[in-house]
Amino acid sequence: MKLLKFIFSKTFMKHLIAAGVVIVLTIGGLYAYLHIYTDHSEHVEVPDVKGISIESAGDMLSEVGLNYVLIDSVYSPKGIGGSILEQNPPALARVKRNRDIYLTIYRSTAPTEELKVKEGMAEGVAEIILKNKGIRFEKTYESNQVLAGLVVKVKKDKETLKLNSRIMRGEKVTLVVGK
Repeated sequence: MKLLKFIFSKTFMKHLIAAGVVIVLTIGGLYAYLHIYTDHSEHVEVPDVKGISIESAGDMLSEVGLNYVLIDSVYSPKGIGGSILEQNPPALARVKRNRDIYLTIYRSTAPTEELKVKEGMAEGVAEIILKNKGIRFEKTYESNQVLAGLVVKVKKDKETLKLNSRIMRGEKVTLVVGK
């Protein structure tokens, strides 16, 4: 009975209303602060930078208040070295100023691969290794009874290559196989 009398007393009601006002003012103040702090509804449009040089893309992005980060480079003989292959977020997306745009560019030079083809390796295995590494090859045969059907050597420009020699992707080597 005393509890009910206290809950309906003027003192309790005053404190309850004061607590409600403090909660409403706190939530309203936080909402207003976050609205100002996050620049809500102030966006810029991301320009399309695919296919242009990294320098031009950097200028275009900085004009609208955006930054860029190079996250990867990819080699393709069809691509123009230093030009942009992909961007994230995509063109015409709406983002806030000072955001990072992640770019992937084409490499200017082909990566090199370790040969990993050795004397005595099966011809088919050597072909698979070279294809997987993107190294073009032609086959020639030489008389060798001990290594018949096996790799005798790998040559490039008349020079015999070693197991750990590095070759650029797309270059051509000669696979010499015994018969």
